[in-house]
Amino acid sequence: MGSGAPKSRGTLLYQAAVRVMSDMSMHQDLLVDEIASDKIQTALQLEGAPTAGRRARGRPSGRLRRASSDARGGALASSAAAFEYLKKYEVTDLAEFEAYCGVGVKVPREDIQRAVAAQIELHKETIITERYHYSIGPLLAKVREQYKWADGKVIKEEAEQQIAALLGPKTAADLEPVKVRSPRAARGRAGTKRHSPPRPRHGVRIRSTEEEGAQGQGAQHA
Repeated sequence: MGSGAPKSRGTLLYQAAVRVMSDMSMHQDLLVDEIASDKIQTALQLEGAPTAGRRARGRPSGRLRRASSDARGGALASSAAAFEYLKKYEVTDLAEFEAYCGVGVKVPREDIQRAVAAQIELHKETIITERYHYSIGPLLAKVREQYKWADGKVIKEEAEQQIAALLGPKTAADLEPVKVRSPRAARGRAGTKRHSPPRPRHGVRIRSTEEEGAQGQGAQHA
């Protein structure tokens, strides 16, 4: 690989080398070939991403292999990527391995635009209320669930551009930092009690300060 190789490819080769030295030395040639030929192009394809409820259930089905050709990539949401696949299975079918890694799956930017627009519409009222203080993290995660192999950078760019088109230029208020109230302080204020005068016990009447003062003055005159 020449000096003109993309930096991202070099990063992936480094990550693969570190992992190969630990517990995957027998897969070194396979991983290097897949990265050098630009079949594995992202860390997500190499390392995979944890998803709720995922577990191995034997070898992958033909249905999953066919799904890998779907440009949407959504059918691969529960699949493992290169490292996870190699920990579970022997590579007897290269096409099957590549399906697990999302090789060849291309998500058109237009699909990402539509998915982002749908999420913004769903949360439009909150976005308009909170404006640029709105946290787009959960929105990005929802789009990622729909298109697992989509470029995360493109998803973020689309979200920021569409939100800017909705809200317009930032105002002075948008540039102010969000004031976060301390939970401890909030609990302290909520727990503050107003002190009430003592209650009499056992039939004893507690005299007020004024009554005691009046009694003292009467004793002096006497």
